[in-house]
Amino acid sequence: MPIRRFEQRLESLIDGTFTKLFRSSVKPVELGRRIIREMDMGITLGVHGQSLAPNKYTIYLSTHDHSQLASVSESLIRELEETLRKHAVEEKYSFVGTVNIKMEISTDHRNGSFQIISELTENNVGAPPGALVINEGERIQLGQSTIRIGRGDDTTIQIDDPEASRTHAEIRQSGSTYIISDLSSTNGTIINGNRINEHVLRDYDTITIGKTSIRFEAS
Repeated sequence: MPIRRFEQRLESLIDGTFTKLFRSSVKPVELGRRIIREMDMGITLGVHGQSLAPNKYTIYLSTHDHSQLASVSESLIRELEETLRKHAVEEKYSFVGTVNIKMEISTDHRNGSFQIISELTENNVGAPPGALVINEGERIQLGQSTIRIGRGDDTTIQIDDPEASRTHAEIRQSGSTYIISDLSSTNGTIINGNRINEHVLRDYDTITIGKTSIRFEAS
């Protein structure tokens, strides 16, 4: 997707949400434009020829701008991370670790100026990047531990859905991927409209259990 379309998304999703809440001399859409450019400039080729994008970003701001953005920093970072994920999907970039953005104070920067430093960083436990997105945006990071999904109290992700079995499905790491397996559920586990017994999850796969939808993101 052209960079301008991402700018338009940032203007509507970020500036429209946050502009009235603070008066920082650094505007969210400026951060969005620069961080996308930083991603594009930081692309490197992996051993299999894939385009690897930086996944860790540190934004350095003046003390004033950092304090002005502090009240909305969590929401702003969440929107910027989502924008980077969507840009990576459009450009067919891959990540070696989970996308992470943080904002830091820098005494070297005056009001209105900022710097973004990017890195390619693997997750601490060596697990591949991956997350489940549920409830309109709630993100659950995946790792080495097996995730069980169902109605039961002993599941990792408990879903309030009468069509789900008590222990319906599980997700486990397998090398550089995650695999979802149906656990002999009554109504089955659906991936992108198809019933599966076992499936290697790919970016933006939709997992349907009863009336509940969960999105897998490889970031």
